[in-house]
Amino acid sequence: MSSIKYHIKNVNLPNTKTNWHIVVKVTRKWREIDTQNGNVLGVNMIFIDQSHDRIRAWMDSTVMNNLENKFVEGQTLKVQNFNVQEYTNLEDGKCFEDDRFIRLTHYTRVKEHIDLGCVIPENIFVFKNLSDVPNHQHRISSCIDVVGIVHSVDPLKLSSKTNRTYTDLVITDTRSVLWDELGAMFNKAMNNLTEYPAVTVFASLKIEFSEKYDITYLTNNVASRFYLNCNVEREETLRKRFNDLHGC
Repeated sequence: MSSIKYHIKNVNLPNTKTNWHIVVKVTRKWREIDTQNGNVLGVNMIFIDQSHDRIRAWMDSTVMNNLENKFVEGQTLKVQNFNVQEYTNLEDGKCFEDDRFIRLTHYTRVKEHIDLGCVIPENIFVFKNLSDVPNHQHRISSCIDVVGIVHSVDPLKLSSKTNRTYTDLVITDTRSVLWDELGAMFNKAMNNLTEYPAVTVFASLKIEFSEKYDITYLTNNVASRFYLNCNVEREETLRKRFNDLHGC
């Protein structure tokens, strides 16, 4: 059976075909851990295709041994034989708004794709305006991408309730709390920063609502990443606006 080229935005669901192929760049990869027992449930990835669209890919623990090491962040790959599935209503904390994901199986084949004419960006972001965040509260189950100027960052703290480290920061008037390794990495990056203002992109932050303080804030999960002073159009716009306002 011949392989069918897959386009992220052009497949009607439900669809039972498995003989897809796609050329993608792996932009993010992380393991999903069962918080109850610490077992590895599987591996998540974010793919970007040649049309500059993105999709989450998933392999469960039964296929990890054969596939996990074949996917390297930043590498361009041809992936063959996979399922395309819809999210269920039970899905929470999706990496971004989408209605489908790729499920890799025992039949999936992967090989490096070398083509100088194949240009796929390192990252794709779909930014949510920070001014809209306080209105969402619990109504969005998916994570969001945001970009903004960092106004303040607190030193790392240890939570007495969870015994986890975290850092508080304010980005364009919106409070964020970054936990564990991401919080420590962001705090260190800010301490070593030499270019100001600090404009940061956060990918896949969760929107949380504190009933105690009656505020909406942003926080991270295992899918979250940050990119300080990276070269994206919105970042350049914010920097220019800041410099014009402050006469820099």
